Amino acid sequence: MCKIEKKDREDRVMNHFKGKQSKLTMLLIIIVFLFTIFTYLNSKVIYVSNTGKNHYPGTNNKPIKSINKAINMALPGTTIKIKPGIYKEAVHINKNGFPFLPIKVTGMYGKTKLIGNIDRSEKIINIRNSNYINISGLNLSNLKATNSEQTPTAINIDGHSKSIIIKNNIIHDIETDYKEGNSHGISAYGKGISNIQIVKNKLYNLKLGNSEALVLNGNINNFKVSNNQIFDNNNIGIDIIGYEGIESNDKLDKARNGTISNNRVQNNTSKHNPSYNGDQSAAGIYIDGGENIVISDNISANNDIGIEIASEHKNKNAVNILVKKNIIKNNGYTGIAIGGYNQTMGGVKKIRLLNNRLIHNDQQQQFGGEILLQYNINDLIITKNAISPNKNGYLLIKDNKSGKNINIKHNNYNLKGSNKIIWNKKEEYLR
Repeated sequence: MCKIEKKDREDRVMNHFKGKQSKLTMLLIIIVFLFTIFTYLNSKVIYVSNTGKNHYPGTNNKPIKSINKAINMALPGTTIKIKPGIYKEAVHINKNGFPFLPIKVTGMYGKTKLIGNIDRSEKIINIRNSNYINISGLNLSNLKATNSEQTPTAINIDGHSKSIIIKNNIIHDIETDYKEGNSHGISAYGKGISNIQIVKNKLYNLKLGNSEALVLNGNINNFKVSNNQIFDNNNIGIDIIGYEGIESNDKLDKARNGTISNNRVQNNTSKHNPSYNGDQSAAGIYIDGGENIVISDNISANNDIGIEIASEHKNKNAVNILVKKNIIKNNGYTGIAIGGYNQTMGGVKKIRLLNNRLIHNDQQQQFGGEILLQYNINDLIITKNAISPNKNGYLLIKDNKSGKNINIKHNNYNLKGSNKIIWNKKEEYLR
């Protein structure tokens, strides 16, 4: 009887404690909700104009002059509206919005122009250790390296940042002319970056040196790159990278869990890039050690390489990449390249090419073919693709005997152009 009474007392105590805990949880939810409502009701628009004054309140009629001052004033939910005009300041963002209450920096599309100055900063906009930031409607241009150590970049994201949206911006004339130089249109170098969206931007006339127009590199988890136009640049269009030492934890040092969709990537070639001595090797879309990525519904045309999947680091791989429903045409060297470009490089695992259209690639007739299988390939399926080679071109080239678990089936070959393949270094013909 005593044991039963003791247990009853313990149950009553536990129920009392749980009741208090539930009430405390509910109180915290109410406080967060009320704070969110308060912040929303008190969020405001700050106007910026190049004819404004920094002691003004930032209203439509009395805008402030400095974009950075507006950012310093911003609270979660603030929208910073930058009026048409030319602005010459380097913008630094180290602020946090909230879910559903981002800090928005927006301009009038094509008319709000941020001009770079390499002596002031290598970045026109730098977002560091920031959360819930939206950048839209800006025209960023005219940033040029004056030595090979500088990396001119229109928009850069780094540190520990999450929920960043880069949308509807125009980026052009970001340049390095140095053989050992680098530059970017949009870059993210992650030591803990998540939930990035890069959507509906135009990137063109970029002189990139050894780098890329749009790059995600390092510890970046969950990204979306969609509906961008990337054209007339002298190196890679979109690059998703791993294993370059950006993140000290090797397991996290890769961009992963993302989609690349509905982009138009055209006329990107390294032919006249001083870093490449005439070598034409710029991919429209390049996965270099990335993981768990879907590449779908893109047009990759008139580049050196349409789509490339590999790893440039020994014993490392690009893993679980699905390439589907893309149009890949008129690229100079090859349509799709899979695997490390020599035996000492890294490779790929679990790659799927599905329902793509490959049309008249290998325009330079450099023996790249429509599909080029290189080194260190493990678990590749090529199926249900429509492949139309150039006259005298090759449907597929595998000019080495490496690789395992390669399965090629149920593809539609247009043999009017050519019926040639190279398999394990031997030329063969499809009938």
